Amino acid sequence: MKLALEETYVPFAKMMMPGLTRLTESWMPDVIVNDCITFGGALFAHKHNIPCVTTTPVPPDVMGDTEKVPLKSGNGSKTSSKTCKKK
Repeated sequence: MKLALEETYVPFAKMMMPGLTRLTESWMPDVIVNDCITFGGALFAHKHNIPCVTTTPVPPDVMGDTEKVPLKSGNGSKTSSKTCKKK
């Protein structure tokens, strides 16, 4: 993991900074959404006091067969996972 951080992720985050700076000179986002691997967006957001959300995409089947698992809606009733997919 240390090798990946030092040789890939950190250099990539550094490469993103000038572009993010140029972007926010003409437009200030309400929030920055970034991937967990390309964390340059999160670092930039923190440095410039912009709210940030980090996504961690995973294949749908990582949690098992979600098509067969009923999900509960906010009111406690069961909802088909086909209409309310887990993200």
